[in-house]
Amino acid sequence: MIGRNWVALDFFEVVSVKSVFSKLIYSLGVVALCLIFYVVSFYALRNGLVRPHEAESASNVHWVRPIYNRVYYPLRWFVANGSSIGPNPERVYYGTLDKLETPADRRRESYSVGINRPGSYMIIGYTGPRRILEKVEKIELGSYVKMRFGATLARDRDRFISRLTQVDVIELMDDPRIPNEDYSVEESKQISLAFGHLGRTARLCADQFLDKYRDDVFEHCTQAGYAQNTAGGCHHIVGRAITTSVQRRAIDVCTKFEE
Repeated sequence: MIGRNWVALDFFEVVSVKSVFSKLIYSLGVVALCLIFYVVSFYALRNGLVRPHEAESASNVHWVRPIYNRVYYPLRWFVANGSSIGPNPERVYYGTLDKLETPADRRRESYSVGINRPGSYMIIGYTGPRRILEKVEKIELGSYVKMRFGATLARDRDRFISRLTQVDVIELMDDPRIPNEDYSVEESKQISLAFGHLGRTARLCADQFLDKYRDDVFEHCTQAGYAQNTAGGCHHIVGRAITTSVQRRAIDVCTKFEE
């Protein structure tokens, strides 16, 4: 009798496991079909209706886009990102604020800024939080700024637009870097020897001069941001800051303390 009960129990357990497994397979199938429909409907709507309408003119925006933007946001992000799921890196720009344009209609994404940088000039179209946009509008042209941009999807196209996340006005100090002069090999050797043979007091003055020079270069580099794309950043700049011209300046300043 007990054996029969165990057999019956095993049978019902097997039936129960099969039932759960069948339901799981069915659920996964439904989810897969929904995902396929979601993806297919996105490309069909995008390529068959929205893009052809908006391609006729830059000012054309299809009436279905507000709903389309919300429903298909993940796929819009994927397509705009070059069919990649990798994140969009932030970008930081330093330079003089040369141009600032704000739209008449504050709801539009047509803000733009011109930044004059050493050796280059950039015009950046962007959007951003209202408090940051208002902060930018109060900055005087000619100010030295640091602007940090992320990315967000545009409301009227399946593409990314720069999103301003931070802006700072920097009171930029004067560039302390001493220009390199064109010395011959022999002249460079003589300057190096003269620096090495400074007297005790003059050498102490020269060492203090070089320490302050490094600190000033590092501070200016940090403010101006010209080493942001250099391996090692401002530490690399400071590590190469002491040139023959700098040693010559230290000698000129400190020889009056020669014993």
